[in-house]
Amino acid sequence: MLFRSILFLGDAQLADSSTTNLLFYLHRQVTQNRILVVVAYRTDEALAANDGKGHEIITVKNEIFRYSAGREILVQPLTAAALRSLAESIAPALAKDTGFDRWLHDKSNGNPFIAISLIHTADTMGAHDDASRALMPIPEDIGRLIQNRMRSLTASDTELLQCATVQGIEFNSFVLGRITMIKTLELMARLKGLERRNF
Repeated sequence: MLFRSILFLGDAQLADSSTTNLLFYLHRQVTQNRILVVVAYRTDEALAANDGKGHEIITVKNEIFRYSAGREILVQPLTAAALRSLAESIAPALAKDTGFDRWLHDKSNGNPFIAISLIHTADTMGAHDDASRALMPIPEDIGRLIQNRMRSLTASDTELLQCATVQGIEFNSFVLGRITMIKTLELMARLKGLERRNF
C-alpha cells in the first residue's frame, strides 16, 4: 500500500494529552486517507508513568489494536556485545577495560541513548576504573538525561539549536546565520563546538 502522508512521533511516553488525543483521532482517519502513523515510545517509561497507572499512549495503543488498525514492533535493548562494539567505536581506550562493559550494561540497561551519553561522559571525565565511574552522574531516565544536557547549554546555544531544528536535520548554515544574525565564522565555530559536545 502506498501512503500519501507519513507522521512520525518519537518519545511518545512524554506526549501530552493533546498529542495522544490527536493520535486517537488519527487512528480513525488512517485507513480511508492512507496515512501511516509511526509512534515510538519507551515501554518501561510508558508503563511506569502516572505512578504506575501508565501513560495515555498505552490506552491509545490498546484502542487502536481493538480496531485492528495498528501493529507493534518491539525493539529490544542492546546486548552486552552490541554495547561493547558501541563503546569501541566511540572511546576505544574505555572499551579495553572489561569492567567498563559490565558497568555500561548495568547502568544503561541496553538503552543506546543512555549508553552513548555514559560513554562520552566517562571518556571526558577519564573514568577508566570503577572508583572514578562511581562518581559519575547516572540519569534515571531519558527525560532527565535530555534535561541535564539542555541545562549545560548557554541561552544563546539553546537558541541556536532551536533555530537549527526548525530547519531540520540537513539545516543550511547560511540560512541559520541569517536567522540568528551570527557571522559565518562565529557560527561555524559554535556549531563545531556543539558537535564536539555531541549536540
